[in-house]
Amino acid sequence: MQLKQVIILAAGKGKRFGKTGQKRQKCSFLLQKNLPLLDKFFEEAIIIIGYQSSDVKKAVKETKEKYSLNIKINYLKQEELLGQGHAVYLTKDNIEDGCAFCVVNGDLLLKGGDFENFKKIFQDDIEMPLISVSRVDDPWNYGVAILHNNQIKGIIEKPKKGTEPSNLVISGIYFFDKKIFKNIEETKRNQKTNEIMLADTLDLIIKQNKKVNIFEIDKPKHLTTEKDLEEIFKI
Repeated sequence: MQLKQVIILAAGKGKRFGKTGQKRQKCSFLLQKNLPLLDKFFEEAIIIIGYQSSDVKKAVKETKEKYSLNIKINYLKQEELLGQGHAVYLTKDNIEDGCAFCVVNGDLLLKGGDFENFKKIFQDDIEMPLISVSRVDDPWNYGVAILHNNQIKGIIEKPKKGTEPSNLVISGIYFFDKKIFKNIEETKRNQKTNEIMLADTLDLIIKQNKKVNIFEIDKPKHLTTEKDLEEIFKI
């Protein structure tokens, strides 16, 4: 199965980034780091924009010029911030038939080694979806995997602290084929936020007795606070 396209989720407001997040879209910082890496693995990036979209476009333009990147860039605007599942669904007419595609969270600092390993797995024509997982110290901030006999049996989105079933969480890199769009259509919106959560879509797939393949990565770096930005980008 060919893999040419990557979706970058970069529409969110970044409420935890303090004054820096108010002045500039949080994902625009990471695009400066991530785009040169993604250029090595993908032909096209579909960037989901929303809040302060001009910051994202400026960062992409400057980064492409600085590193002479070849990756094609397309933008889709998420007019209402209705969750990651909704953001992915916006791309359903842009994904090539018969191909797999990658989705990455905009707040994740990507590592080349992870993608090298993912590409090796793809050579085995593995069944979709394939999602990255990792072990963290604060699982209540993520979608937490429920495991049984080393198989993923469910996902709980941001459980209450102290109730999480494991410290293995969904860590922000996904590989899908076009069947995921039907799964998103079947996913119920969150009653409190009206969002379509990608973790809920994956949980739905599992409850339909379909396999979700997982691949563990080590210590991914998520930017979740203003201090994270200061440490990485010296701002």
